[in-house]
Amino acid sequence: MHVCCLRGRPGSDWAFRARCDPALSISLLLEGRIQITIDDGVPRMLESGHTLWVAMDRGHTITHEWQGRTAFHMVHIHVGFHLLQDLAGLDPAGLPACLRPSAGMGQQTSIMISRHLQRIAAEIGQCPCRHPRARSICLHGKVLELLAAVIEHGAQVVGDVSMHGGGCTDHHSLMRARALLERHGDEAWSVPALARAVGLNEKQLQAGFRGVYGMTVHGYLTRIRLDQAIGMLLAGCSVTETAQAVGFANLSHFSKVFRLRHGMSPRSWLREFRNPRFDPSSG
Repeated sequence: MHVCCLRGRPGSDWAFRARCDPALSISLLLEGRIQITIDDGVPRMLESGHTLWVAMDRGHTITHEWQGRTAFHMVHIHVGFHLLQDLAGLDPAGLPACLRPSAGMGQQTSIMISRHLQRIAAEIGQCPCRHPRARSICLHGKVLELLAAVIEHGAQVVGDVSMHGGGCTDHHSLMRARALLERHGDEAWSVPALARAVGLNEKQLQAGFRGVYGMTVHGYLTRIRLDQAIGMLLAGCSVTETAQAVGFANLSHFSKVFRLRHGMSPRSWLREFRNPRFDPSSG
C-alpha cells in the first residue's frame, strides 16, 4: 500500500511516473488541475473537487502531470489487490462494477468528490501520529475507511444497485437529489423542496434514501455538513465561521450535532486531533 499527499505550486511544468502492480488506485484532487495517463493511453484531465479511480488487473504505469505556477493539492492511494484480500477479504470480483477491472483492460471512473471523501482525505493528509508504527497503523485505518467510502460511493453514484440490496426504479432521481445536497449542503433543504427539485414525491424520496443510502434525507444532509465542517476546522477556520458556512442556523445547534457524532465539542475535537493525549513516541 502506498499513500502519497502532494501539495504545492511547481515553478514549471512537472510530472512523475510510477510503475504499479495490479491494484486499485484512487486520486483525490482537492485543489488544482492534473492530467493522468495510464500506460500510453488517452490522457484524463482531473479537475479540482473530483476523484479518479483506476482498477488494473495487470502491471501498468501511471503518469501524473501538473502545469507550472498552479497550486495543487492531491491525495493518492495505491492498494494492491492482494492487500485488499488480506485486509478486507475483498477480491476484484467483489467490487462495484465501476471498480472492477476488465480482463487486461482495466477500469477508470472519474466523479465528483463527496464531502465524506473530502473529510477522509483531509484526515489522511494531517495524520497527527508521530511514531512511525503508530502513523502506519493510523494511515492503514484511514485507507480502509476511504476504501469503504469509495465502494459505497461507487455503488450509489454509478448505479450498481446490486451492491446495496434490491433495485430502485428512482435511482437516477436519488442520485440527482444526493448531488444537490453535496453541492448545496449549506442551503436550508426540506424534504418537500428536495422532492420537488428531483421530481419525486416525499414518500419516494425518503424511502429511496433509506434503501440506497441507509439513512434519512436529514441524516444524509447532516453527515455532509459535518464532513465539510471537519475539513474547514482542519484548514484553520474558526468554529463560528465553520458553523455558518456549512449551513447551521446557530453555533449551539452545530456544537450539539457535532457532539452527538464525535462525542465532544468542535473545539475539544480539534485540540484532541492536533495534540493526542497519548503520544506513542514517548513510550
